[in-house]
This record gives sequence, C-alpha cells and structure tokens, in this order.
Amino acid sequence: MNAGNTPGYLIKQIQSALCSAFPSKTKLEMMLRHQFSQNLEEIARGENLNEIVYKVVVDFNASNNLTKLIKKAHKENPNNADLKAIKEKFKITISLVKLLRPLEKQNIKPIQQAYRDCCNDKLVETTESEMPDNLNLNEILENLDSIPQYNDKEKPIIKFVDYLSKTRDIPNPIAEQLNQWLAEFDPKSSRMRLLPRNNLLRQVYQFFSQNVALGILVGILLALLTNAIGAWIAGLLFNDQDKALIMLGFLLFTPIPIIYLVTKINLRLDKISLFILLIIVILAEASIFSIIPTKTAKLDKKLDNYPKIAKLFEIKNIGKPDSLKKISIHKAEVRVIMRKSPLKPNELHVLLSDVEWIKWEKIRLIKRNYRGYIQFKISYDANPSGEFEMESEIVDYSFRPGSGLLSFVIGFVETAYLVPRQRTYVINLIENIIEENQVLEKLK
Repeated sequence: MNAGNTPGYLIKQIQSALCSAFPSKTKLEMMLRHQFSQNLEEIARGENLNEIVYKVVVDFNASNNLTKLIKKAHKENPNNADLKAIKEKFKITISLVKLLRPLEKQNIKPIQQAYRDCCNDKLVETTESEMPDNLNLNEILENLDSIPQYNDKEKPIIKFVDYLSKTRDIPNPIAEQLNQWLAEFDPKSSRMRLLPRNNLLRQVYQFFSQNVALGILVGILLALLTNAIGAWIAGLLFNDQDKALIMLGFLLFTPIPIIYLVTKINLRLDKISLFILLIIVILAEASIFSIIPTKTAKLDKKLDNYPKIAKLFEIKNIGKPDSLKKISIHKAEVRVIMRKSPLKPNELHVLLSDVEWIKWEKIRLIKRNYRGYIQFKISYDANPSGEFEMESEIVDYSFRPGSGLLSFVIGFVETAYLVPRQRTYVINLIENIIEENQVLEKLK
C-alpha cells in the first residue's frame, strides 16, 4: 500500500521518468493500452504532455498502483535509464516510508536525530530552516535524495537508516524491520539473503557482523595480555619487569579514555572506525614504550681490563644455518677479579654491550630485530687436576627494538622476557665461547 505515502519529490521524479520514456502523447497511450488495456482518455485528457503524465501518476497513486505503473512502464521501455533508476529508488523509498510513517506519528525525534548524524558526517549541508528539528519525514528523505552519489559510495538513505537502526529510542519491532530493510537494500549485507528465513539465525548473523571489530579488538588485547603475563612471570623469576606491567596497564585502559573522548566531542564514528582508532593508539603506545630506554650497564673500572679477550666474544651470526634465530655480538668488554684467597673463586665479568638479536618468522620476509646488552658473571676456579670449574649467571640485561615495524609493535612485551625465557641457551653460548677459546687459561 502506498496511497498518500508517496513523497511529493518522488511523484515529480516518476513524472519526469515517464516523460523521458514516452516523449509523446501517442507513446504514452500505447504503453497504457499494451500494459493495462486502458485508454488514456479514461484517465487524463489534454494536450500538454507534462500535465497528462501528472494526472496518470496521481490516478495510479490514488488506487495504490504506482508500483505496477512503474514496473509496466519499464517493461514497455526497458532501455530507458530514467525509468530503471526510478524503479529502484521507488522500491527503496516507499518500503522505508511504510516502516517509518508510524514512528513519525509516535515520535519523530529518533528520525531527526539520525538525519542530524548525517549532517554531522557532512553528508548534508543545511541552513537554519533545514535543521533536523524543523523537518518532517518527507523533507528529510527529499534532502537525502538530493545528495549526489559518487562511484560506489554508500547511498545517503542507507547511511541514514543505518544510524536510525542503531538508536535505542525506537521500538524493537521497528529496529528489527530496519535491520531487515538494510539486509535487503544494503550491498554490504547482501550475504543475509543467503541465510534461511530464520529469525534466530539472522539475529546471530547481525550480532557477529556488527560486532566483528569489537571481537578483533578484544582478541588483540587478550593476546597482548597473555604476552604481558608471560613477561610478568619472567620478571618474578629472573628480574623485575616494571616496564611490561606499566604498558599492560596502559593497554587495558586505553579504550576507556578514547571512547570517552569520542563521545565527549560528539565525534560520530561507526564501530569499524572506532576500532581502527583504538588500534592506532594502542600500536602507538606499544611503539613508544618499546623505544623508551630502560637502563644501561657498566663494569667496574677498578677491575682489570682484558680488551684482547673481549674481542673473542665479538662474533657475528651465531646460530645454525637454518635457524630462525641469530645472535650477533658487536661489542664486548671483559674485566676480571683475581682472588688471592683460595676460599673465594675468581670472577670473570663479561659485558656484551651491543647484542643484536634477530628472530625470523617461518615466512622469512618477516623478522624482529632487537638491540641491547647482557651482563654475565662467571665464577671459576681450577680443581686439583688443573681443569676449570665455572658457574655462570646473568647479572643484568636490557633490550629494545632495533628495526622493523613488528619489533616496535610487540617489542615492549617480547624484550621483557627475551633473555629469561632462553636463559640456558644464552649461558651455554657464553660458556662455549670461553671453553673453545680457552679464555680462562689465558687469564692465568
């Protein structure tokens, strides 16, 4: 039923499309005769084509047959672009008018608010007299229709309904009908047509499709939370990792101030846009925390220095040829405490002041690169047979991203437990260098 519901601007466009498709009185008469078995004289008389076509449109509108008129006219002249366009527009607009006319009579404010959101999106340029509070449904639809559509951009009327469907100020039955309307006319929701006509399945689909961004955001935060917990456990076992805990706090509370600010300044963002904004802020936070220097280490200058032995530790690309992990030691310092008392072991202090840690993913093009230092203390002494016994420990370490976007994004977490998680590997690496180069023997 569309009697009395057809907006005036749409009547005018239907009239224009019919005049374009049937540019003479005779052709219009032929269409009515072929498609409806009616004589034009029974509907409208006169010589002015525009007036005759207008009377025909009004007559069909009064009898609730405008849809049939447009379909039959298009069938008579299927190649006319104006008729094709008005056929699609009429279906979209009238179906929406049928949904919203009862709401307009009950409470027009949600409709005006949805239009105001379109104004805030700069889809519509309004004057003082055209502000949403002064407009009825037909005027709002006419303004939306006047907005030019560029390429594959979303239709303004679709955007308007999308805003309206998300408001909490409309009854649930109307909201459900609007969602179904979007599923039919919004290309992005075309997959809904493939679902069975089961209301529960449609609701489930709509929930997940509308909240997919939120789900991805929660997934990323959970992944970061898991890594940060790993860093915290490593901190308890080996070293304090305050940096990871502080960053974890920032990540967990980031969505709260961002959402508050977006609401406070009335920045109208859909869920996807808000999700992208949150991710950008979180990545920026992660990168900043990754590059903040943690600490530096120096060996006691009073200890005996052995620069030649330090050179033995400066080795590039340590690791198996097919390994996804490589370590390069670019700079080292070695100092020694030689005990005079046999009751106390000697101490070899090794500071690897420039260590490059490269970790490739299985896809070799992606890698993480970290730079930092590791400080060791090796307590050693010779047994009666002349062989050395040593006990190694990691005194301190600190890493930060060296290069690569991935390193900066997750570096604040991974650098926190990079050494503790591979403690045995790192200690064995240093002890192997000492044994292979007979470092302890050279210190006698």
